[in-house]
Amino acid sequence: MIINTDELLLKEYISVLFVKFGKWRSIKNPSELQIFKSMESQTMSVLSITRQDVRETYNLFLITQQEEIALYNGEKNIAIEKGRILSKALNIDLNIDEE
Repeated sequence: MIINTDELLLKEYISVLFVKFGKWRSIKNPSELQIFKSMESQTMSVLSITRQDVRETYNLFLITQQEEIALYNGEKNIAIEKGRILSKALNIDLNIDEE
């Protein structure tokens, strides 16, 4: 099922995790991604993110509601830290410039 609710905010989140810091840095516009909700429970949501031109799909686990609430309040630090954790788990080199 394609997510319609808050889709722009989700794409912004995906942009933080995968475009700025991750493997899909070449994407200039997060609208190039298709976002699907593949599972949801009270404690976890799983988003499947597909980039059509390379036929790759990643599953992004949004583990706690607290992290999602922080994102909705405009706090991107949690998203960035989650990107670091995910990239380490996936063995992706981030090349993050420390500010």
